[in-house]
Amino acid sequence: MAAMREPLDPLPDPEADDTIEELSDAAVVSHSGSMAVATLVSRITGFVKLLLITAALGAASASAFSTANTLPNIIAALVLEATFTAIFIPVLTRAEREDADGGEAFIRKLLTIVTTLLLVTTLLSVLAAPLLAGIMLGGDPKVNTPLTTALAYLLLPQVFFYGLSSLFMAILNTRNVFGPPAWAPVWNNLVAIATLVLYWLMPGELTLDPIRMSDPKLLVLGVGTTLGVAAQAVVLVPAIRRQQIPLRPLWGLDDRLKQFGGMAAAMFAYVAISQFGYVIANRIAAGAAESGPIIYSQTWMILQLPYGVVGVTILTAIMPRLSRNAAAQDTPAVIGDMSLATRLTMTVLIPVVAVMTVAGPAMGPALFAYGNFHLGSAHYLGLSISLSAFTLIPYALVLLQLRVFYARHEAWTPTLMIIVITAVKVIGSVAAPRLTDDPDLVAGYLGAANGLGFVAGALCGYLLLRRSLGRAAGPLIGPDVARTALVALATSVTAAAVGLGIDRGFGLDLLTQRGGGLGSILRLAILGIVMLAVTFALMVAVKLPEALSVVAMLQRRLGGRLGARLRAETQDHASVMGNSPGRSLPYPDSGDPVGGSDAVGSTTANKPAHGGGADTRKGRAVTDTPGSSTRPVPTQSPSTGPVPTSVMPGASIAGGRYRLLTSHGGPDGLQFWQATDTELNRPVALTIIDGAAFTADQVQDILSNTLRLSKIESSGLARVLDAVHEGNGGIVVAQWVRGGSLREVADTEPSAVGASRAVRSLAEAADAAFEAGSALSIDHPDRVRISIDGDAVLAFPATLSSASADEDVRGLGAALYALTTRRWPLAETGQPSGLPAANRAPDGRPVEARVLIPTVPAEISDVAARALSDDPGSAAELLDGLESAIASVDHTTMLEPAAAAPTQALDVGRRPSFDNPADSDDEDYEDYEEEDPEEAARHRKIFLIGLGVVGVLVISLCIALGVWVTRIFGDVGPLDKINIGIGLPTQSSSGDTAKPGSPAKIVQATVFPRARKRINLARRAWPWMATLPRRGSPIRTPTPTPSRCCSSPAWVCCWIYSPRVR
Repeated sequence: MAAMREPLDPLPDPEADDTIEELSDAAVVSHSGSMAVATLVSRITGFVKLLLITAALGAASASAFSTANTLPNIIAALVLEATFTAIFIPVLTRAEREDADGGEAFIRKLLTIVTTLLLVTTLLSVLAAPLLAGIMLGGDPKVNTPLTTALAYLLLPQVFFYGLSSLFMAILNTRNVFGPPAWAPVWNNLVAIATLVLYWLMPGELTLDPIRMSDPKLLVLGVGTTLGVAAQAVVLVPAIRRQQIPLRPLWGLDDRLKQFGGMAAAMFAYVAISQFGYVIANRIAAGAAESGPIIYSQTWMILQLPYGVVGVTILTAIMPRLSRNAAAQDTPAVIGDMSLATRLTMTVLIPVVAVMTVAGPAMGPALFAYGNFHLGSAHYLGLSISLSAFTLIPYALVLLQLRVFYARHEAWTPTLMIIVITAVKVIGSVAAPRLTDDPDLVAGYLGAANGLGFVAGALCGYLLLRRSLGRAAGPLIGPDVARTALVALATSVTAAAVGLGIDRGFGLDLLTQRGGGLGSILRLAILGIVMLAVTFALMVAVKLPEALSVVAMLQRRLGGRLGARLRAETQDHASVMGNSPGRSLPYPDSGDPVGGSDAVGSTTANKPAHGGGADTRKGRAVTDTPGSSTRPVPTQSPSTGPVPTSVMPGASIAGGRYRLLTSHGGPDGLQFWQATDTELNRPVALTIIDGAAFTADQVQDILSNTLRLSKIESSGLARVLDAVHEGNGGIVVAQWVRGGSLREVADTEPSAVGASRAVRSLAEAADAAFEAGSALSIDHPDRVRISIDGDAVLAFPATLSSASADEDVRGLGAALYALTTRRWPLAETGQPSGLPAANRAPDGRPVEARVLIPTVPAEISDVAARALSDDPGSAAELLDGLESAIASVDHTTMLEPAAAAPTQALDVGRRPSFDNPADSDDEDYEDYEEEDPEEAARHRKIFLIGLGVVGVLVISLCIALGVWVTRIFGDVGPLDKINIGIGLPTQSSSGDTAKPGSPAKIVQATVFPRARKRINLARRAWPWMATLPRRGSPIRTPTPTPSRCCSSPAWVCCWIYSPRVR
């Protein structure tokens, strides 16, 4: 129910010293891995619970359950949103940092107030259960009112546990405890799943007339569901105890709570108005049909699935950056961010809406036509999905607009928007029953009314934003947004026409009618694949920038090289980043205003700045002119305030957005840090630019040059998330690269071939930077890390004014040289990396790698030597040289005798690994086994969990396929049932007429040409397959009833063989 809060600084122990224990690198990685697994398991179990509700209860009972189970969610939203989100959490954060006791007294007061509030609210809600159920169902509902009321009595206690779990999660996150809060919803889902399965397996039926509170099935369903929410709160108590968080009550009201009263009132009004609209829609749905409420609610849940994916991958990424710019009153940047988010939303969601609109009739049965939820009800649910699919577009736009208003502290503006949304929704909901004579279809029109409400809200939000931001900053909907929307709409409509033609022309609807849910899955897969493929192909054909960027990313990920024409097209169309008035990135990641309270320190105040003179070397130099798709960073005047002289682990910078964890060195004027993004709860790599080592213009150049790298998708370049001014200097934020530093991996003495393969990815990134008119600045060993995938990655991007393509190639050669010799061949400034300097030949050049290490192949040594020479060539040439050297060495290795010494593989982590440990040196292998057992145990744990999840999915798929095959080829019962058997009367070979209900006798089977080759191969692989009939031969095995599927003209049904009745 409650979202997990962002990580904040941990509470200090009053009895200990002032030093706060920081998370180590391994701990950060461990937290991230645990939360990722928990999120995956939570999504899987939540979806299973969603399907079991309809399958176990059926349409009528599921509507009563859905209505009753919505009541605690509505009440909890009214209480929690207005108190937790708007008041308690902001003050809890301040108390953690400001109070002398680390916020202990505030936590005790908070627990006392919230627990009391929740107890009173829960008690009043349970007492008012009949009234609340009546409000949700209306005066003359088709849904069983006594059942809804009885379930409400049992489910409303969830309000208390929802509140406690939200409070516990918030407190634990402030202590850097993320695992238990991430796994808590999984326990809720597991208990709910067990409850639904137990309900389904219990004998007998739920007594509906009259309803008895002592009915065992009623108690199992209601109490079990509430226990699931209780488990979500209870499993957090041990974690609270381990953190020694005081749970003793303490009465009192903190004065800091009062300043958030206005925000709380606005939040409460927003939630109350939105829930009012839902209550009206549920009343109308319940008055139309007994399946109305469950169809209406499940439709909304299905619409949330694609939005959830987009929200995680696209919209969530743009929100922190947009909020920071909005709070900083940087209107052009806000418009640029909104333009980017809108274009990405249109590009992704419009095709999804088209698929859901056309394939909705297949989607409903494919997901829900199982158990007690009959095919007819699933069909209407699919129609509801088709009618409501368009809601995704305005819904995403409304959420985008709301974030801007909240960031600008316009708390009451969203309330005006929700008034418009609810008013249109209510009007449409009232009109829905009058638009159709089919009561089961009313829920679909209610979903469409909900979508129209969000359309009105998006238009209202546009007008309010236009007034708030002003017209001087430029249009909110620029030509690039309009073009993207029109192209996405045109291509999606074309794909929808193709999909509809295939569905009607090939009779795919018969897959749903004859095959039920599993037949609908096949129909849905065909329509989805065809429509999405057509949409994407058309987007690429018309050179939509977002589609071209996806193509470029896929080709780089698959190891291909982009042609010059495609690169030129991608750059001409500015990828997904440019053409916006403000500075925008494809994956922004900042959340606080520029120039926060904690400025970046200066550690090299008296050292010379990096050169800013013209670059006369060979290759494309980095200039002050921005690339075609990225505006330079807005110039910021140097700060006149004092600048701290140092940064240290545990310090917060950028207004508290990033907390420094571990220093990773850096050259003069730059500091490389691993840090925690406290808003998005993940590790990031920070390059801190010292304002005392560079002039203001040079800082501006570094930030502008680095932003050009943000459009490059490469495994050899950490994704640039943001580049902002901070004090007199700046900060470059990049995605954290898991793995080891260049020195750590070089110390493991990797093989030369492994080193070459690692540097290859970095060379690809350098080549892409050259094509983009930029450079990487590979000037220090600490810039490069080796990822867990074995790729050399520029982990700390910050392109200096003096950077050039030649310097990048020399840096590539230096990285290859370091991995093969454990020495750094270039001049090193700043903090020592730990790599010794390379030995020099009489001419001043580094001694070749094969001279120092005789086992280094000459081909690889030559590539490194040339890259370090005065004429290093280009990154593309070095990449070609690496490919040739690897291929040559691999071929030579294959011809060596078996007794040759084993070659060590490149270590992608922090300890040595070997291609064949049994053949490796015993001493080295013992070090490998004993160096980091905790890390190995963690990897094994994650692997086993993932293997278990995959095993469950495979077993479920096998069971589903078995049920489908049984339904198709087994005895389907008498022919006089609806949707059972073949549709035409037949005669036996003797001419006797079969009795009604008797199975037809199959005397011959035809093997289709497509399947004949597969069956022949199968006969040779498995002897029992020899019992299958050959073409034209009689069947001598027991004759099952003919497949009801194969009477369909849809050829896709008969994949292996088709019985022929005569």
